[in-house]
Amino acid sequence: YHEKALVINEKVLGKEHPNTASSYNGIARVYDAKGEYDRALEYHKRALVINEKVLGNEHPHIATDYNNIALVYDAKGEYDRAIEYHKRALEIREKVLGKEHPDTAVSYNNLAGAYYAKGEYDHALEYFEKALTIREKVLGMEHPNTAISYNNIAGVYRAKGEYDNAIEYSKKAMAIWKNVFGNEHENIAKNYDNIALTYSAKGELDSALEYHEKALAIFEKALGKNHPDTAVCYNNLSKVYWVKGDHDHALELLKKALAIWEYVLGKEHHYIVQGYNNLSTVYYSKGEYDIALEYCEKALAIGEKVLGREHPDTALCCHNIGALFYNMGRLDDAAANFARALRTYVVHNMKKNAYDAIMLLATVYSAKGGDPSDGAAFFEWLDTLISSLD
Repeated sequence: YHEKALVINEKVLGKEHPNTASSYNGIARVYDAKGEYDRALEYHKRALVINEKVLGNEHPHIATDYNNIALVYDAKGEYDRAIEYHKRALEIREKVLGKEHPDTAVSYNNLAGAYYAKGEYDHALEYFEKALTIREKVLGMEHPNTAISYNNIAGVYRAKGEYDNAIEYSKKAMAIWKNVFGNEHENIAKNYDNIALTYSAKGELDSALEYHEKALAIFEKALGKNHPDTAVCYNNLSKVYWVKGDHDHALELLKKALAIWEYVLGKEHHYIVQGYNNLSTVYYSKGEYDIALEYCEKALAIGEKVLGREHPDTALCCHNIGALFYNMGRLDDAAANFARALRTYVVHNMKKNAYDAIMLLATVYSAKGGDPSDGAAFFEWLDTLISSLD
């Protein structure tokens, strides 16, 4: 339908009309939802060219176009490019709409999300708090978007290990959503799930189970048992059982999640990559390395096809395969996979991930008889290893 609209708009209104640009954006959103990010970028950028020519460089629609492009780069894992476009959108919105406009808050929020994905939590917190300040002032303390800001800040605190702060902000979001939507809305379920993740990170596994099960009951009632978000809840619940050492129950829940994702989203969606990776982790914990490797390699094959070879989630597959090979005594294969993950982390300027990968490579180097404390020799070996990658 978007393509039919595009044909009509190009014929009737012309190839440089704002409605034609809207059709390009509509097509881009479909490609984005399908995970075809390069096609999505292509169409969003066509829309941007039209809008810049017709509306000028500082129109709110241009900021929206920059935001759309940034979100696709986020999905691709190209966080520095995403930040670049989020900042362009923010600059226009601050200048044209003002520093306290809800759309300016959206730009702060999205910019924070890119920093969060990079692991730069202090930057993420700074921008999430700016978005919250605007929303509290302009939209009010009881607005759903204010709740979104509380929830986002909770996520940063959880990532920073400040679990009590995370729970505090999650419960602020919960209070708003219950007031606005009632007790059985999907947002309530998502909030329960987030609180559960925090309790899990704190090591309070029984509380985590309680909140995951509350979330699951709402998801199943509000969205149905075969909804992707219900599957996400199964996936999260499985992690608690995995940590508790109940591997069989964890596998049962993961396989439920994977079956839903495959049925609803198809077998080549990025959620399938996550599902296979998680199955691999549980089999790894059980000491069943061959089965774990099989699932990791399935995840990698889909990740390369759907997300690309340089996506951070593809790098995670390499990371996990490297760990398996290390435990199987296949040190050269372990080193190659850790090095490939490292290369991706460096490309995306993901400093913490890169550091972790270097530490793992140092462990492999030591197991091969090298001395990681001899930095010159270690990094010469590492450079040679990375250069040998295909």
